[in-house]
Amino acid sequence: MARVTLVTAVWQRRELTRAFWLWAARLRRRWRVSHGITLDLVAAASNDEDAALGEAVGARIVRHENTPLGAKFNAALLAARENAPDAVLIMGSDDFFCDRAADALGGAVLADRSVGFRDCYYLDLATGATRYLKGYRVKSRHREPVGCGTLHRRDLLDRLNWRLWDATQHHGMDNSRFATLNAHGAMPELLWLRDLDAVMVDIKTPVNLWPFDRTRKQPVMSAEEGRAMLAHLPAEVLAAIPWPHPVPSAQAA
Repeated sequence: MARVTLVTAVWQRRELTRAFWLWAARLRRRWRVSHGITLDLVAAASNDEDAALGEAVGARIVRHENTPLGAKFNAALLAARENAPDAVLIMGSDDFFCDRAADALGGAVLADRSVGFRDCYYLDLATGATRYLKGYRVKSRHREPVGCGTLHRRDLLDRLNWRLWDATQHHGMDNSRFATLNAHGAMPELLWLRDLDAVMVDIKTPVNLWPFDRTRKQPVMSAEEGRAMLAHLPAEVLAAIPWPHPVPSAQAA
């Protein structure tokens, strides 16, 4: 049976984090039944309240100060090594993907592939506005996946001594990680959510390191497109997200 460890870091936004852990526990059940994959959960947390949310679903919690974030993520990754996983799945604690994306990643685990998604959706929780990032346009980053939902094989992590981030940095975590991987010829293969008719969404709140408006080069999707996108996510996860307005996909849930 293949073994994967999900690695994340948590900080405040506790209602949204609670929804994330519900989603992660659901992914754990789905992979076990549909792919025979054991999913362990590891998170770096900086206080008792954040730690308790992960412990409630059986996640292993590593205590670490919140800054710099590179060191915090590295601490979680080093703890993941103790599970002897075949691969590690990197997620932000405000990121969610649908069952079709889960199945694509599960297949990659069984095929012993490192993969990531080139595209992603972003949602502003306060307004419900959504944007779609087709992929990085900057030439120096066009081979990079987006940060969340990336699967790294164990043998590649062994080569990097299980440290993916610059431990001195607090911003630019995706750029830091992929610069490390690129320098060692360990960049993951790229998958397209659109090709899979799948969704992965990064939910933005005022606590995020970078705001929704940073995606302003991408057009805001129509309300109908936003509802259709969110309808891909599991209904119980949608219901758990702390919407400050009516749930955009209530009819789908």
